[in-house]
Amino acid sequence: MPAGFDLIGRLRLAALGMGILLGSGSHTALCAELATDLATEPASAGTANARIAATDGVAATAPLATAGMQRRVPMVLEVRNQSAELATAIAVGVFLPVAAAVRQQCCQQIEASMAYELLTDALGNQAMRFRLPPLPPHAARMIRLTATLQHQSNAQANPGYRARASIKSMRLLLAAEPLIEVDSEQIQHIAMLLKEANPMATASAINDWVSNHLQYSGYRRNAIGALAALNHRQGDCTEFAHLFIALARAADLPARTMAGYVLGPTQRPSAAGLHNWAEVLVHARWLIADPQHRLLGDGDGRYLATRRLGVVPEAPWPSEAVRFWVEGDGVSVRMR
Repeated sequence: MPAGFDLIGRLRLAALGMGILLGSGSHTALCAELATDLATEPASAGTANARIAATDGVAATAPLATAGMQRRVPMVLEVRNQSAELATAIAVGVFLPVAAAVRQQCCQQIEASMAYELLTDALGNQAMRFRLPPLPPHAARMIRLTATLQHQSNAQANPGYRARASIKSMRLLLAAEPLIEVDSEQIQHIAMLLKEANPMATASAINDWVSNHLQYSGYRRNAIGALAALNHRQGDCTEFAHLFIALARAADLPARTMAGYVLGPTQRPSAAGLHNWAEVLVHARWLIADPQHRLLGDGDGRYLATRRLGVVPEAPWPSEAVRFWVEGDGVSVRMR
């Protein structure tokens, strides 16, 4: 990259390629921008930002004004007291589908078998937290919930998603962060080799390169980051996503990490389908980039995003939570 080519210059150059006008002037708080400026909206219709109103265990929103069909996503949590003592002060949390992602808008309706509170963070992630009555020794209780999504059924009904963006929020999606070492000389060098004149060609070249140069290592409990994955030429789904994002950002393509499930025939989230992938902004539309599965596009409805990953100050749930979490001594939870 030429000397003196500053970040704002990079942002404006990237904006030209994506069809986004980067404005100037005052902006709202940074975390608020992450949840609003970078929200997706359907390319074919109005926005779907109706607010969920929690009541006595059932929450509903106004109908979404967009083409597509409804999809019901059921989840069942088994909460078990593993101890020989009465378990008290029990709470269980579970992540809901994110409000907007490729082919997905949540939630038209949420149904649950018991009362809950709705939690959100600065990135727009949302979760349900249930407070349970005391649980006898070795006893179990089931929590059943269903989220109804507006699912875009095909490319004609949903040609993609467009995004609003400001300079601040765009800067975050082009910048380095923990485990995404955009500033690494190695990553910068490879990104420049892969960069094409067309943003879509660049995204495709990066996706193919990561697919061809990383070997799947099996699940890792702790992420090692894009640079370590590059040096060791291996990683799990998180490393595939992080390396794609680092290279994409270094090539002036905004990208972010998503977590959730790749759904099977039952369309039900399961531990086997747990997965992390990337989303990349090309021509003002978010696309799924999953180099582990050699996919760049809309995912054909198989991808269910439940979290957008990133640095979030003071998230309302434990930092180690992945699918769900439990509060209370001697108590476990699993998804059935």
